[in-house]
Amino acid sequence: MKLKIRGVEFSYGSRKVLENITFEVSEGEILGILGPNGSGKTTLLRCINRVLEAKKGSILIDGTDIRKLSRKEIAKNIGVVPQDSAIHFPFTVFDIVLMGRTPHLGRLEQEGSEDIETAKKAMEITNTKHLADRLIDEISGGEKQRVIIARALAQEPKILLLDEPTLHLDINHQLEILELLRKLAIKNRLTIVLVSHDLNLASRYCHRMILLKTGKIHSAGKPQDVLTKDNIRDVFKIDVKIDYNEKAGILNIIPLSPTVESTS
Repeated sequence: MKLKIRGVEFSYGSRKVLENITFEVSEGEILGILGPNGSGKTTLLRCINRVLEAKKGSILIDGTDIRKLSRKEIAKNIGVVPQDSAIHFPFTVFDIVLMGRTPHLGRLEQEGSEDIETAKKAMEITNTKHLADRLIDEISGGEKQRVIIARALAQEPKILLLDEPTLHLDINHQLEILELLRKLAIKNRLTIVLVSHDLNLASRYCHRMILLKTGKIHSAGKPQDVLTKDNIRDVFKIDVKIDYNEKAGILNIIPLSPTVESTS
């Protein structure tokens, strides 16, 4: 399923947050959205999911404008893993994942055997099946993140939006989550849009990326073309050293110091 963003703009009152955002993501592709705090990354995801209504432009899912889709239809097509997945009630892990079936249920309809099997399959994919009977507030951060992804997969979406899914996780769990996303893109042919602050990890797992600066697309393309010294200096106001392993296709970005502009 192809996601197309065409000229999207959004403002909070008189403050413009997104301006003329245009890009597309294909089936089986991971697109990284990067940029400093306040550059519009989370707002962009919320517009794509129509939690926020874009003031201008269009968001198309396989050619259909999402404004023509109901909330339930959007939820069937787009799964979301938010930055803050706080759950304040002691639900079991299985209950949390099963909540992903809500868009497929009628009003007051109970989950059936098909819904239960879909939830179990999502847990198998994310390696959370062994946690089914555990309470959500009794598992680790890495386990919880996989559960939230499982809940999104239980929706059976074609597009997956993730807002900093590795935030607050140790490096082992960060890699675990990103390897899972790579698997979902390749084997399940999901279209994935990933917001991240980690330049190195994003460059390793994203097929393409977009660098935002003050709500506009500063640069877009392959990681090695976007994450250059000049681009990073211009957007993040830091000087870096970059090593590129061409054979492995991996960037290693080492921060050196803030620029004079950022410290003045």
